[in-house]
Amino acid sequence: MVCPKCGQEIIDPKEFCLSCGCRLKTTKKVSKKLFIFLIIGLLLFGVFICYMIINYNTDKEINEYIVEKV
Repeated sequence: MVCPKCGQEIIDPKEFCLSCGCRLKTTKKVSKKLFIFLIIGLLLFGVFICYMIINYNTDKEINEYIVEKV
């Protein structure tokens, strides 16, 4: 392996070049679009869960009022 900045040959794979300090391993960056889709998806999932919790078994509670009025 050769350092892209200074050209120093590197025998053992390292994170930084021992000669110039240049970073050798590149980290994968998450794209902004993927990050935005994940945030929007989590928000929609949270809203759906809140809706389901709030409306759990409300049809049984409403039926009592509907039956009494009729």
